[in-house]
Amino acid sequence: MTRLPAHKASEQLGWVLVPEDQHFSWFLRLQTTDKTSVTVPIKVLTKNRGWTQYFFADFDGLTSSQIEQLLANNVLSLSRQQQTA
Repeated sequence: MTRLPAHKASEQLGWVLVPEDQHFSWFLRLQTTDKTSVTVPIKVLTKNRGWTQYFFADFDGLTSSQIEQLLANNVLSLSRQQQTA
């Protein structure tokens, strides 16, 4: 599985676990339950004067209940900072 950083409010929330057979470009569709899903945008930050590109899933549009569903389905894993908070 591919791990992609997930950000909410400009801070890293955790990691999105993307199956190898799921393709995405600027949007990523995540399964919240068996019958529902959410779509989050993929954004990019450039660092070091443009030499480094950093891709992440933007969770700003998701509610806390949607994030909890993603956690329950093991689509999202919290970063260590979020687990201790």
